[in-house]
Amino acid sequence: MAVSEKDTLITRFCNMRASFTLEASLIFSLVFLLSAALVYIFILMYQHAALQSVTCQAANRGAQYYVKQFDSSNKWSDEAGLYWRIFDGEGDIKRNHIAEHALNMSNPSIIKSEADATISISYIYLMKQLKVEHEKKYLLPVGDLLDIFGIPSKLSLLSVVTCPLEDNAEFIRNMDMIADIKNCLVNNDNKWIGSSKKMDEAIDNLVKNIERPVEIHESFKNN
Repeated sequence: MAVSEKDTLITRFCNMRASFTLEASLIFSLVFLLSAALVYIFILMYQHAALQSVTCQAANRGAQYYVKQFDSSNKWSDEAGLYWRIFDGEGDIKRNHIAEHALNMSNPSIIKSEADATISISYIYLMKQLKVEHEKKYLLPVGDLLDIFGIPSKLSLLSVVTCPLEDNAEFIRNMDMIADIKNCLVNNDNKWIGSSKKMDEAIDNLVKNIERPVEIHESFKNN
């Protein structure tokens, strides 16, 4: 009886030891995975902050470069032509330079990533602005496993920044446009602003009528 009880105690002790080893390995693996996930999340948070900073710099410097306040070599532009804004056909070239500048600034990265930048020019009522969209895609550590379940294997971080194009000629044009709208509203002149009395619709109609000669000039220049 004593021998059998001793064997039973040894068997129980071995089983308990095996269960402790299994639980310890599971807990250690879980703690390790959580720690690695937290480290990766902190790295991505840093990358997002860095991406936002780079996009802001690209938008601010790009807005100055676009209106020829300085050239690509960070020097004041020698552009002396009075009417260069009318005949300026380098919009695509300048947007490409701004996109390249944003991508070059974001190249140093802790994690391997894919970067893309898009530059666009738009109007918000009387303000002309430059918009920079900067996107970086990071491959997740278990990306191949996620693909099996139909989950994207890459995490995309997007930063969008807009910056007004501060140009004296643009400012004067906007002030003239406000004066024209005021005169049209006072004199009931519907030729440029239409029949609507709403300010936003009047501005839209006036901008369309002003941009029409520019479109005619561009088509003539291309021919």
